[in-house]
Order: sequence, then C-alpha cells, then structure tokens
Amino acid sequence: MQNNTRRQYDELYATPAVPLRIPNQPLEFNLRQAHFRPILLDEDMNGVSNADFEDLMMQELDSLKAGSEDDFMARNAEALRREIEILELQHLEAEFEDLLHANGEDEDIINQHFTGVPVTHDYAPYGNKTPVNSFQIRAVSPAITRIPLEDLCFNHEALERRIGTKIIFHENCREYPVQIPNKFRQVDNGEDLFTVWVPVWADDVSGARSKQYQKHLNVYTANANLPGQLLQQEYFVRFVSTSPHAGALEQLKVVVNHVKSTHREPVRTYNADTQRPCAFRLNVPDGPADNPQQAEESSHIGHHGNYFCRCCHVGGTSEEKECPDGYHSFYTPGRPRNVEEIRSCVLAQIRLSTYGIASRVEALQTSTGTKDKIAQHWIDILIQKAREAQAASPSRDVDEISTELLIWLREQTNEPYNPLLDLPFFDPSQDTLVEILHTILLGDAKYTWYELHHKWTAVQQDIFTIRLQGTNLDGLRVPPIRAAYMMQYRNGLIGKHFKTLMQTMIFHIHDIVTPDQFVLVRALGELGPMLWLPVIDNMEEYLADLQIFIDNLLDAFASIDPTKILIKLKLHVLQHIIQDIRRRGPAVRFSTEVFECFNAIFRLCSVLSNHQAPSRDIAAKFADLDRVKHILSGGYWFDESQSAWVRAGKDVQRILRNTPIIQRHLGWAPPPFWIPGQIKATAQKKQAKLAALTGEQAMLIGAANPASIPLDSATSLVGCVSSQ
Repeated sequence: MQNNTRRQYDELYATPAVPLRIPNQPLEFNLRQAHFRPILLDEDMNGVSNADFEDLMMQELDSLKAGSEDDFMARNAEALRREIEILELQHLEAEFEDLLHANGEDEDIINQHFTGVPVTHDYAPYGNKTPVNSFQIRAVSPAITRIPLEDLCFNHEALERRIGTKIIFHENCREYPVQIPNKFRQVDNGEDLFTVWVPVWADDVSGARSKQYQKHLNVYTANANLPGQLLQQEYFVRFVSTSPHAGALEQLKVVVNHVKSTHREPVRTYNADTQRPCAFRLNVPDGPADNPQQAEESSHIGHHGNYFCRCCHVGGTSEEKECPDGYHSFYTPGRPRNVEEIRSCVLAQIRLSTYGIASRVEALQTSTGTKDKIAQHWIDILIQKAREAQAASPSRDVDEISTELLIWLREQTNEPYNPLLDLPFFDPSQDTLVEILHTILLGDAKYTWYELHHKWTAVQQDIFTIRLQGTNLDGLRVPPIRAAYMMQYRNGLIGKHFKTLMQTMIFHIHDIVTPDQFVLVRALGELGPMLWLPVIDNMEEYLADLQIFIDNLLDAFASIDPTKILIKLKLHVLQHIIQDIRRRGPAVRFSTEVFECFNAIFRLCSVLSNHQAPSRDIAAKFADLDRVKHILSGGYWFDESQSAWVRAGKDVQRILRNTPIIQRHLGWAPPPFWIPGQIKATAQKKQAKLAALTGEQAMLIGAANPASIPLDSATSLVGCVSSQ
C-alpha cells in the first residue's frame, strides 16, 4: 500500500514547474482532517493543489477505516497519515531549496523563510491543477509586506466564512486577534464608516479693518483627507467658532467633546460616489498655528522659558546652555516630550498647589517647561484656598487640607487642564507641527533681513532698493516688487515680502554686506525652496539634503551672533521639521497661509455683523456660506418629507462651474482645462501711456476728427489711431 502511495505521489509531482512565490503567512492545523487549511487567498504556487492532497489522503484513510476492526489497523492508519505529511514536507522543502539556490539565494535566506514554521506543517506545492477559487497555503516570513488597501478583497469575517473555520494568528501577531472584529462595527449600523481627519487651527484675529485691534479668538478647520492642492484653497476652509471673551483652549474643549462623540455616534451622511448612506467619525491629526499658540496648546511655558521647546527637553539654566555640550544640544532634537508626561506634570502641579506654596509650583514649571493655561487658573485658586485654610486652622494637617481641596476641585470640574491632553490619537507636543509661515518667513527670514539692513547707510539702502526694483521676475511666482515701500517700512514687512526677499536678496547684496552676512543669505535662499516643495519624490534623499541646509543656516547665524542659537526658538525648532515632514509629507501641506487668508472673510463678517452678539451673528453668516457651498458643490442632504437623500439639480450645480465671479467669491480655483489643439495667446502687460501729439502731428497721419474734439497735449498717437 505504501509503495502504491509513493507511486501516486511521484505521478502528481511530475507537474511542470512554475516560479514559486515566497509565502509569509501562518498556517492553521485542522486536527479533524489531519491536514492544514489555508487562511488567505493568494496566487498559485508550484506542484499539486491542496485539494489533490486532501482527496488522496482521505481515500487512503477511508479505505483503512472501512476495514479496521481493531486498534492495530487504526495505528496503521495514523502511521500512514504521518508518513504522507512527512512526504509532503520533504518534497516542498527540497523544491523550495533548489528554487532559491537557482535564483541566487543563500542558505541564510532559506533558513529565514522556514524560521518559526513547525516541521509537521503541510507545505504542499501548487501548480496549474489548482482551482482558481481554492484557498492557498502560506508560510511564515519575518518580513513586513505593505499591501495597498484597494488590493484587498475580503475582510476577516468574510475569510472565516469562506474557509469555514476560525483563523489562528501567529504568535508574533498575538495583538491582532483582540482587535478583531473592529469595535466600530457596533456603531456603524452596517454602513460604510469613514475617518475624516480635521486639523484644528486657532489664533487671535482683529474683527476690524482699521488699526484699532478688536481681538477675537477664532477656530477654523479643514478636511485633511483632500489632496494637497485643494487644501490651499479658501473654499475648503471651515469656520468652527469665535469669541471675543472665551480663550482658544476653552473653545477647543467643545471641539474635543464633539470629536469624541463621533466615535460613539458617527455622523450619518450620504456617499455621492457609491450612492449609499454612510457615516464618518472625526480625528485631529495636528494643530496648525503660530508658535505661541502651539505652545499654549501643548501646555508649554513658552519661548521665554529655560526649556523653550514645546517638542523636546532641550535647554536648561544659563550655565548649562552655555557649556559646550549644552550649546551643541541646540543643533539636534532633544529628548521628545509626550502627552502622558505632560498630563502627569500638570496634575503634579495641581496637587502641589493644594499645599499653598506657590514657589514649589513655579519651580516645577521652570524645571520642566510645562505650564498649562487652564490648570493655572485652578492652581491660583487652590493656592489661595490652601493658605486661607492653613491660617484658619494652624494645627490642621496639611495633607488633610490638600485632600479636601482636591475633592472640592473634582466637584467644580472633571477636566482642570488642557482638553487636548485627553484627545484620542493626538499628542500636542508632537502634533503641533513646525509651521513654515511663522517659523521661516516671519522668523528666520526676518532675522536675516534685520541683520542686513540695520547697519546699512542711506547710500547702501538706496543701492539695494534700485537693484531690488530691477529684479527680473521671470520664473518667480511673487507679486510685483515694491522695493521703495519695502525699504521705507523695513521693520514692518509681512510674509509675502519676506518670501520675495528670501528668493532675490542673494543677487543684490554682493558688495554691501560682509562675507558672513553673504553666507547667511545664501543659506536662507537654499533652504527656502526646499521647504516649499509640493511633491517629494525620494524622501530619504530629500531629508538628507534638508538636514544639510538647516545645519548650514544655523552655522551661519552662529558665526554672526552665537547667542541667537540659545534664545531664538525658531532656529532650534527647524530641527524638528525633519520628523514632521517624514510623518506628514511636504511642509507646505501643513502651512497656515490659507487660514490666515481666510481671516479676511471673517473680518468682513465681523464688520457687517449687528455688533450686539457678534460671535453668534458671525457664526450664522458662516453657516449660510457653508450651506451655499454644499448646495452648489452637489452635496446631499436628507429630505424628511421624501425620506430620502436629495441634492440640487444639474443647473444649480453648473452655477459654480460656469460662473468665475462666484468661484472667486467662494475661494475656489477650478482645475485648468485644456482642449487638444487649442491656441491661447500669452498674457501681455498693460500698455503704458505714450507721449502726447499735437493737432498738426495728428493730421500728418491722417487722423480724422469728425466730432471736432480739440486735439491738444492730452491726445496720444495711440488714441488717435484707435479711434479710426
């Protein structure tokens, strides 16, 4: 019987060979049928199919069991089963080894592919006899393979239903079974559930167009799932809230609560692509803002502290920073902060405040760089209450007073600190990304510009102004240069001015600056284009070059004024932009320029409000504006009268696509549309006025004047010719 079995296997293994794909998934052992069921669909491999082995083994075992009347025959059946498995394994291992050696693989790679796989597993090779819809056996590989989402056909539940048994994970993947099925299946009502990432921007804005500053704290957001080029359009910015009284963190607390609620009750909507109802939940990927606002969101003491970086623990006392090792530490990212550490430090400060000693709280804040704005409000109250309680009962135990005050605090609020510290999937210290508008243009470029002009004489200023005004703008995407204005208001320039100077200064300063200043301007000019790059083709090469340019800029500043490295946060924080780009892509994607531009729309809403309840009136105007955007964009809404999802008709949707003035008002830039073979004239500059003609000169060229209009010095040759 065994010889017959081997002969049948020899016939099966005579199948023509095809390239074998290296498998990398664990197997599942089925004790009832004594073979291994596969757990994933995959391409065919070489040899016979799993179904062939199954049929052959079951035929042999059934024939033995049919005539077995005692334990002796049962033991023979079990021995045959083991021998069949060993034959399968030996053949696959030999074929696997021959193929790998034929492809130039060495023995270490062969052993690596079989690491962790029990020797009794079924490694049946696959060939052209395998049915297309059969399940394949995959082995274990320590390598990590990334599979695009669109290539996946089945989820975990569908796979188990198709193979008819439970999937067993490898011991190296033991954390995955507890995450299956996805917990959000309990709240999605059987509909598609999406995750929408919404960065939250917050800052103070003036509500007036005059120089009188009417402070409003605003919160905006956008849909970060959109392509990067759309994120730079005002059309996709969404107003969240504003208040002249409530601070940014107070408003963000409501935002955080709303984000958390979408994880319990997702927002139901309609998918225009699939034409099916769906739902989504919100997550906050980052907090774009200027550096002071990001420090507040990170519960950080700010750039005036000894530990002035919100992202890491670089810094210390003056003696520690000025020593060689301390100074060098500012050229590299320090030990990173994290949200758990920040929350623990804030709670420790609250606990210390219940003993009534303010100096201890201040010492902890100074030594860690952690200072929470909301917690500070309660800390001041607790210190005062602790002192009053101790003065009223000097013999009372301070620990008892501390416990009593903590109980009182719990009755007042359940979150006496920054709400962002409890936001899921968000770490304020690492997710407040380095922002290039305020860090580069209004930081490093501004420092460089000041280093140049504050020592220039009037003659040098005039020379630079003339050269700058004569700049050739071909290839530059900057507004027309107003050199005289920029020099006159050289201490009050804004971002667009510094963007122009950063790209053009290097060509106009060759004989009016020192060699060190020239090196500084060159380093800044090399760094700028790298940070405004919209697409990164090779991430590792790009980051290596970017690191060199950042180091060059820091070295150039240090050669002119070494103290700037220690006191200017916007120089050190450049070291953290490397990691931010690695995590989130090009720096221009998380720039705040589009939010700053959106402030103009807010300002108009404020000016045109009723000024009785400005925040409510402004919110109502933005709600109307978003409603118009939704309708014109073809968005759906639920009509209760029809019990169906509806949207505007085609003619209404064409208004946005075919009306440029509405596109400009809503801040939408349509994609360029080119017709093959179309010819378009290049843009021409506006024609300047020419010299005027007298009446006699006009008559010489045959200019007619039927209306008897007087031809004097105001009549030009072009005007006369045009009238013909």
